[in-house]
Amino acid sequence: MIDPDVIEPAVIDPDVIDPPGPRTAQTDVRVLLGMTTGAAWALAGLFLVSKTIQMIMVSGDVHPRWPSVLLLLVVALCGLALLAAPGDRLPWPITAAMVVTVPILLYMVFTTTPSPTTAPQQTWPLATVAAICIYLSIRGRTAAAWILMIGCTVACSVWTTSTGQGIGEAGKLMATTVAGLAAATLFSLTIRPAVDNIYELRNRSVQTNAAQAAALAVLEENREQMRYLDAEVRPTLNRIARPEALTDVERAHCRRLEESLRDRVRAPVIAADAGASAAAARARARGVEVVMVDGHALDEVTAERRTAVLAGLAGALDSAVSGSVVVRVLPPGRQLLATVVIDPATEGGDPVRLEFGTGGGPDDDPAPPPVSI
Repeated sequence: MIDPDVIEPAVIDPDVIDPPGPRTAQTDVRVLLGMTTGAAWALAGLFLVSKTIQMIMVSGDVHPRWPSVLLLLVVALCGLALLAAPGDRLPWPITAAMVVTVPILLYMVFTTTPSPTTAPQQTWPLATVAAICIYLSIRGRTAAAWILMIGCTVACSVWTTSTGQGIGEAGKLMATTVAGLAAATLFSLTIRPAVDNIYELRNRSVQTNAAQAAALAVLEENREQMRYLDAEVRPTLNRIARPEALTDVERAHCRRLEESLRDRVRAPVIAADAGASAAAARARARGVEVVMVDGHALDEVTAERRTAVLAGLAGALDSAVSGSVVVRVLPPGRQLLATVVIDPATEGGDPVRLEFGTGGGPDDDPAPPPVSI
């Protein structure tokens, strides 16, 4: 006889419901603002296309043209860095490269531009400067963004002064750009301190929803058990409560019902499978003692692998003609998913141990020595 108490009971790990994990102190602001999405990349591409078209439109008025092409190339690299560079704050080497190169290239482009300008498209570099400064501030480099803006303002002032337009013209050209950076600075100073709180609230919401889903799953399982008990156990209890003695058929039915209830408590995954539970019932009808224990290793595998293992367990139960069978689904993290020990309980018959690995079927390794029960 097999004592079920000597078998390790299944233990439910609470971490499965609420898995632990480290929380980052600061989350990348790009994710919050959608800067990692395809839409952001598409918008950046459209912006570069529009600036390219403007540059081509005024290319006949610009001599030489290579400073404009070089500035557009640098703007594209800046956009790539602002969108793709990891980390909550833009790395300092990238930031320093922007602060140094953009004002110099802007001045070089201005020196090739007619003075005074004859078309609004000739000042297309100013929009690129505004975009770089705005997103530089959003990426956590507000001070560097203002330094870059000051450098570009100085470059514009030197150009307007040297061409006789006066410093007031530089103020007119840079006014919109400065206003855009001021708005971006206000936004950055407002949103960045709230990033941690926003992500913390979102994580709490996710955990709350997960806990609610787990609680609903438990309630649904309890309802299912209650429906089963009401349909299967209540009639039997009512019959036992009657004064008439139980017949042999009724006693056998009570025994099968007790075995089914035990399986549903100790091995819910196996009991829930129609093939495995039917195979266990057939084995018991042949007089085989069946003990099943669920350690929940099948809870974490794919449906195909779970089906393969349960089919193998059903086949092992059908192969037992006498004696006892211990079917055990192991705990998660083991090399094996399940084992079956068949003790024929006949003279000269040795116990047989079947092991079901991660492939779903019995392992191809040589069988271990006979196991005593």
